[in-house]
Amino acid sequence: MNIVIIEPNSQAIKILKKSLRQEGGFDSLEAFSNEDQASKEAHWEDTEILLTASNLCTAAGKNLLRWVHKNYPDIATQTHALQSNNEIIYS
Repeated sequence: MNIVIIEPNSQAIKILKKSLRQEGGFDSLEAFSNEDQASKEAHWEDTEILLTASNLCTAAGKNLLRWVHKNYPDIATQTHALQSNNEIIYS
């Protein structure tokens, strides 16, 4: 399984990576701080899960999600939020 993370907070990326590594079950984990970087650099053809920050509601974020669903309809999309105690909530 290959995962792409889009998260603007570098500390949240570290926490997400650590948590996902503990869970295991994936082959590749790519993390990007913004939608533009992810759209240009992610290996979309190999991606199975797109994990986005819950605040990815900018025009660029919405456009990226539309583009991913149009061009890679098999990629599952999930959002996450990081609580103040560093607990990750997935939805």
